[in-house]
Amino acid sequence: MHQKPALSFVQNGIEPTLPLYFNQAFGFEAEQIGVSYLALIVPYVVGGLLGGYLYDKLGMRSTFLAGFIPTCIAVFIASIPSNFPAFVAQLCFLGLCLGMAVVPISPAIPHSVPTEFASLAYSLMTIVWALGIWVGPSVGTVVFLKFGWMWQMILFGGVLALSSLAVLALPNTVLKGEDRSS
Repeated sequence: MHQKPALSFVQNGIEPTLPLYFNQAFGFEAEQIGVSYLALIVPYVVGGLLGGYLYDKLGMRSTFLAGFIPTCIAVFIASIPSNFPAFVAQLCFLGLCLGMAVVPISPAIPHSVPTEFASLAYSLMTIVWALGIWVGPSVGTVVFLKFGWMWQMILFGGVLALSSLAVLALPNTVLKGEDRSS
């Protein structure tokens, strides 16, 4: 799944630089930054619930598309300089979309690999996510420090856009009403 590294790269790349951006753009201190993170995290949880519901109703490919394309758009929107209320709205949209995009990855594994390789596939998924935890913040921080928040978000949006193309190649499996027990 090409989506897992892209999401891990973007999600984990935003987390270390978001406090820097809050401080740089709005002059926020630690307490204000912590509370402001709720604009990203609460919608992320809601998006996860929505993504799970959509997966159960629409299947793998449709849920990937419903999550990835808006996430890509949300990351590009987050690159636009704005005042604090507008930025909070951008973060809310981004959190909702990221939550939706992450959910279908795990349940898609047993439908994408033979049963005897499911454990290996989950292990590889964990390794890929862990690589994103390392690469995303490393690259994201360098880009942020050298070029700024806007270019970091443009880079992340580009990574997601390329990954979204891979989603279009996914099979139209796990459709509504399909028995997933086999």
